[in-house]
Amino acid sequence: MAEIDVNVGGRTYRVTCKDGEEQHLLQLAEHLDRHAFDIARTNSTAAPAHLMLLAGLTVTDELSQALDEVDDLKKQVRDVKANRDREAGVSRDTATVQFVEGLARRIEDLAGRIRSA
Repeated sequence: MAEIDVNVGGRTYRVTCKDGEEQHLLQLAEHLDRHAFDIARTNSTAAPAHLMLLAGLTVTDELSQALDEVDDLKKQVRDVKANRDREAGVSRDTATVQFVEGLARRIEDLAGRIRSA
């Protein structure tokens, strides 16, 4: 296990992570810190614990929205596949193929955003 220092909300915290995950954890802390900084600018009287709670809720809301988008995209892909299966024997048109490929790219983009959040 590795130990690293992360800075969030103007404070330094020593945290433990799996070996090799240090950079990812630093990126997560930076993301949380950006939210904490934004909240602190508009609410300078917030106690540190309250600031961290608000920043954590903001990040959780981002994750929730991203997961909802992924679920919506998965449903769209399932619907397209179901339509394709119903129309078996009918050649796929270019628009359908492009639509499915576009959905796949959007899912990959969202997955990347979730990983970096």
